[in-house]
Amino acid sequence: MEKYLSHITINTEHIEKSPRSAVSDEAITFCRELISNSQDKCIVIPHFEDFKITSTVEENSLICSVFEEDGELFPLVTFGVSKIDNEVFWKKLCKDANKIIPQQSAPWCAVIIHPTLSLKSSSWLGDFERCMAWAWIESY
Repeated sequence: MEKYLSHITINTEHIEKSPRSAVSDEAITFCRELISNSQDKCIVIPHFEDFKITSTVEENSLICSVFEEDGELFPLVTFGVSKIDNEVFWKKLCKDANKIIPQQSAPWCAVIIHPTLSLKSSSWLGDFERCMAWAWIESY
């Protein structure tokens, strides 16, 4: 049976069901290493040299922020991933987005889009968020 996660954009309330089959095993390996290497520090995303990521574990869930570097760091998105229903973590993300929406059933990846999101990054960030989410769900 196919596994899915809910990919939610909190700002817009857009929800998409993301199947595990849409993410390659190679992407999972890449993202697993990225999660491990970016814990509590900001690092360059390999193959995306103008972009950085930081990740932290909170409430048994993952929270990541992606930045674009152009002389200074501009926050693009913050996303949280949970493989269990986690009301405390969900409420924190909604509070950070200044928007309260109903929590989806786990597993989920909830995204906050920051006003500094650029066209340069918007074409790949959604896929990146889903890959990172599946890596967290399957590996931690």
